[in-house]
Amino acid sequence: MKAKVNKLLILFALFTVSLTFAQGESVKGKLTSSGSGLPLPGVNVIVKGTQNGTTTGFDGNFALKNVSPKSVLVFSFIGYKTQEIVIKNQKDLSVSLTEDSAKLDEVVVRAFGTQKKANLTGSISTVKMGDAVNRPITNATQALAGKAAGVVVTQNSGQPGADQAAIRIRGIGTLGNNNPLVIIDGLTGRLSDVNAADIETMTVLKDAASAAIYGSRAANGVILVTTKAGKKGEFKVSYDGYTGIQAGTRKKDYVTNSVQFMELFNLARFNESPTAAPTYSAANIDKFRNGTDPYLYPNTDWQDELYRQAQISSHNLSVRGGGDKTTYSFSVGHINQEGILLGTDTKNYSARLNLDTKVSDKFNYSLKISGRHDDTNQPVTGSGTVIGWIDRASPMQSSRLADGSYGSAWIGFQDTTQPLAGALEGKNRTEYDKLIANLSGEYELLKGLKLKSTLGIETEHNLRSVFRPQIKLVRPTNGTVSLLNVGGLPLSASRGYGTRRDITFLSTLNYKKTLGERHNFDVLGGFSQETRKFKSVGATKDGLPSNALQEIDAASLNPQANGSSSRFGLQSYFGRLNYDFDSRYLFEANLRYDGSSNFGEGHKWGTFPSVSAGWNISNEAFMKNVTFIDNLKLRASWGELGNQDITANLYSSIYDLGKEYSYGGVLAGGAAQTNLSNPDITWETSAQTDFGLDLSILGGKLDLVADYYKKTTTGILRPTVISGVIGGLSAPLVNLASVENKGFEFLLNHKNNIGDFKYSASVNFTTNDNKVTKIAAPQIDEYSRLAEGCSINEFYVIKMLGIFQNAAEVTAHGAQPTAQPGDIKFEDLNKDGVIDNSDKQAMGQSIPKYTYGFDLSASYKGFDFSMLWIGVEGEKAITEHEQKPFFNGAGISKFWVENSWTPEKPNNSYPRLVRSSNYVNNAWRPSSFLLQDASFLRMKNIQLGYSLPDAFLEKIHINKFRIYINATNPLTFTKYRGLDPEKDRFGGRGAYSNVQVYSLGFNISL
Repeated sequence: MKAKVNKLLILFALFTVSLTFAQGESVKGKLTSSGSGLPLPGVNVIVKGTQNGTTTGFDGNFALKNVSPKSVLVFSFIGYKTQEIVIKNQKDLSVSLTEDSAKLDEVVVRAFGTQKKANLTGSISTVKMGDAVNRPITNATQALAGKAAGVVVTQNSGQPGADQAAIRIRGIGTLGNNNPLVIIDGLTGRLSDVNAADIETMTVLKDAASAAIYGSRAANGVILVTTKAGKKGEFKVSYDGYTGIQAGTRKKDYVTNSVQFMELFNLARFNESPTAAPTYSAANIDKFRNGTDPYLYPNTDWQDELYRQAQISSHNLSVRGGGDKTTYSFSVGHINQEGILLGTDTKNYSARLNLDTKVSDKFNYSLKISGRHDDTNQPVTGSGTVIGWIDRASPMQSSRLADGSYGSAWIGFQDTTQPLAGALEGKNRTEYDKLIANLSGEYELLKGLKLKSTLGIETEHNLRSVFRPQIKLVRPTNGTVSLLNVGGLPLSASRGYGTRRDITFLSTLNYKKTLGERHNFDVLGGFSQETRKFKSVGATKDGLPSNALQEIDAASLNPQANGSSSRFGLQSYFGRLNYDFDSRYLFEANLRYDGSSNFGEGHKWGTFPSVSAGWNISNEAFMKNVTFIDNLKLRASWGELGNQDITANLYSSIYDLGKEYSYGGVLAGGAAQTNLSNPDITWETSAQTDFGLDLSILGGKLDLVADYYKKTTTGILRPTVISGVIGGLSAPLVNLASVENKGFEFLLNHKNNIGDFKYSASVNFTTNDNKVTKIAAPQIDEYSRLAEGCSINEFYVIKMLGIFQNAAEVTAHGAQPTAQPGDIKFEDLNKDGVIDNSDKQAMGQSIPKYTYGFDLSASYKGFDFSMLWIGVEGEKAITEHEQKPFFNGAGISKFWVENSWTPEKPNNSYPRLVRSSNYVNNAWRPSSFLLQDASFLRMKNIQLGYSLPDAFLEKIHINKFRIYINATNPLTFTKYRGLDPEKDRFGGRGAYSNVQVYSLGFNISL
């Protein structure tokens, strides 16, 4: 690892090599704006082809030495067009730069269209995805990490095909689904279905003003995805590809020496009961110490057996361009990814066609078609089960015997698990297909009045095939055969198929009008109808003749079949009014009226309004002479959003078929009610307030965006408490809880050019204060609770005070009479002399208080460099390393061994070794001992590239040829000793590690 980092640093040093300045004369001058005639501070002035340069002062003046009369001076300033002047014999220059209208009129994507960035009143973050094609992003959900303030991206797993990241916008606002709404080219979709290389921009709508027009599904924020399109007058063929190696971000450090394992196990048993006979006899320990048969007396490192350096490769080919009438973009992509765990892999294929045609000055249409196929494999019992077996397997068990058969344990805990066999044998395959077609047309009815209609069809097919083999495990001592537990009956097969079809019709009427040159109006009205149909069937049979026959038809026993279907509908009416006066005073109002089939009569419809206003201070007359401020704007917004993402039909009673009744003394088939319904169930509503500041200074070299937000979600759906006399009916969902999120967001961007050296830096920082403000009664789980005044799922456990050093301390404490020196001392919070669940207390958040990211990039001539960091602070997580050593014969980490208490090491921070899960004075209580600070700083990506010179490329008729090296997740700084600080905060053993990726890639354009 250190060598890889050193290589990257050495390559980066190429950017800092200085050049020798040529000798010449001195020249000075003054830079002004052609529009206002005012001086321009901060303009880059450089002698072309050298590093001899400077910047203008606040008065617009500059001076340069060592300038040849034949030199060319280059003047560049963000927001203005670059200008070049030949010096000749001039000593004093007066240069006027022209504003770049493209910069001044920059637009951003918003709901149902675009808007000038300067006139935005909502809180929006736009992330350009130009570098995504070069990063090993296997799922587009990963691409936003560290890129936007207020957006937390957490990747819990590196498992191929299951490595989608969780995206949270401005905290966790509900106790159910917190995923944001994703709109892909105008239609709802899943971000994981899009090839990241096809994405042009992702726009995050964070406040109610920007998201309210999406109404009932926008409470968790909205992400607008715009895919790449062709450009008029261009024809470009591009290939982007990389190949790389993956490894886990961290390896669990288990005891793998059999003699040490057995001696430690005996010590743990002795600590529990000094008079008990040791589990492993001295004779058996000596056999492993002196034995030479590696199959009978192994020292198996199960991690080395099951984990590998896995290969990954990606290939993307695109053709983009256009003429006067039509622009086009066609792309295909492929990712082939092995998993670091044996038996896991995925292959996916994608294709996308975007056509945009201008038929006339009044009519244009667009056709977008995309498809995707994924083929994913994992162990027959699931990756989590096999990883759990790895954690629990002892080093005394052989992975394979001399004849290639799988070994079973012959000493110690002899269960029917075998990680290697579980990973390699059987079949658990998922095939996924997705096809999306999106046809839209826009017609200008009158000047400024446009009608746009869109029809979208999305189909999805998911096929899962499982074959559970008969796997024989052989005991090396006597050849006894046992069968591996494969999560079901051996020699059985099953298949499940699900299909989904979504149809969306959307129509908008948009009118834009300017009155008196300064009163600008933009009015939008629209209607949408979405329907979804889902069907699934499944079949399974037992009694296959052998492992060679894996199809259901070959089985002969216990045939079973199942099937289901569901439908969903959403109908919406929406409108938006934008008004600005002279681009100084800005106003926007949105209203959406949604009807959802998820709710019953009288509760189907919800209304979601928002209003926002802005003041472009920098456009006021009194700011005319303040030349260093390019843009200064204040924003404020309020609105209400909804959430209707719940299981369908909860407002009505649900009956399950297949129940039996006694009818005339004979059992007869029938149906039974399984839930209590709630006909009054309705929307969760999120009221959001935002105050923001946008500031740009020094010719756009430095930008600041700051926001304060407050989001209060009411009517959150939770199961209510019901009486036991009801029987086995599940409790109904009721709108009974409220949650509040508030905090600050800051985004600071800086970019500059110094001759051929260009650099940029972006830093974002977010605070989040999460609190449950209403809940009918506290809900307490093993490690967490939901209670008023606390953050969602805060850790609620018994506090560890330390470790008992002697019997006198045990007696003085009084609440743990059976404890021994070396055991954990727990706090008797209620002073009742007993340690139990009533002694639990709040011990930290599972939600981060602070998140941040910073993105650095630089280029010099052909070289380019980029680096992305992400970090979180103020959260804790349960560790899996520290849980239950020797539990049912499970493994033990070296860290525990090195830090456990002994009479000789009384200052160690871990308790003495024990093995029984019933030993309540040690690690098996839900206590703060199992919690660790999960804050971290992670280098998410670092890349160094080189592009061949244009002069050379012209000779070989290539527009671009770039080669780069890239590292993903190479460095992580954290106090957390578990598998990975991004893992599930409550997850234990069985988690699939995140991965590091080291790759080599190419970008080629013709």
